[in-house]
Amino acid sequence: MSIKSLAKSDINLIVAFQALMDERNVTRAAAKMHISQPAMSNALSRLRVLFDDPLFTRAAHGIVPTPKAQELSKDVPEIMGRIDRLINPAVFQPESYSGEFVIGCGDRIGEPVARLFSHVHALAEHVKFDQVAIHDNYLDELRTGRLDFAIHYITKVPEDIVVENLFDVKVKVAMRKSHPLSGKKRLSLKDFLKYPHVRLKNPGGRRVIDLTLAAKDMERNVLLMTQFNHIARSMLLTTDYLQVTGEQLFSEPDDELHLADLPNELPASPVVFRLLQHQRTCHSNAHNWLKEQIVGIIRRDFLPQNPGYSN
Repeated sequence: MSIKSLAKSDINLIVAFQALMDERNVTRAAAKMHISQPAMSNALSRLRVLFDDPLFTRAAHGIVPTPKAQELSKDVPEIMGRIDRLINPAVFQPESYSGEFVIGCGDRIGEPVARLFSHVHALAEHVKFDQVAIHDNYLDELRTGRLDFAIHYITKVPEDIVVENLFDVKVKVAMRKSHPLSGKKRLSLKDFLKYPHVRLKNPGGRRVIDLTLAAKDMERNVLLMTQFNHIARSMLLTTDYLQVTGEQLFSEPDDELHLADLPNELPASPVVFRLLQHQRTCHSNAHNWLKEQIVGIIRRDFLPQNPGYSN
């Protein structure tokens, strides 16, 4: 049956048909559906037009289904069951769920995400994950369904994006232990601008630090931009580069790096990593369940440690 034909139909007629089959009596079928007998008689008339068949004939103690009605009765219970499950879905059962989730995040939080996957698979072994890098258009990817969740830092949140704060990040300046500035607890603005920088690419535009410097007609010397944290770290260990970052993310402090405070002239407010999803998924039982796992795992296992941020 086409959508045009279905639009002219009434799903309640199928319910009425099943009530008539069950009761074989118009009055009892009406009582079962909590409607009046005339309303049930009207439903039967409409059913006869819909299926071009009498469907039921009168008998001494009620009504008797026609061959057409008996044929229909083979499929109607299954159809009603499917409609009921569609309208009233069962409680989400992670152990039997076999869907796939796409999560966007940076490689700096690879460790907690890996632990998340292990945790989820222990509860829902059939769930599939696709972990992808965060791109400039990640908000649109959330809107179109190419991403289910994103873990990222964002300040201005669009109205159609739902966020859950995960953890705060203290901003620092990283350098190798043998760097000329490694003995300083806080860098001066002159020191900060004197040495070249490596910067991790940030989806979403320019950094607050660079905007602050630009307002002062200043600019740091960023000689390397990369999306991979291991490349940035390698440059720090082998050169005099600096990197605006934080204490090692979700792991033990890095004994090979020194972390200094930013110059007083630059903003050092903590950065908030957030879990982002589009509002269209907020009523999905599967998404809500996974959201609980993400928030629970990160807050329970990793928040007490010293998360880091890269700028």
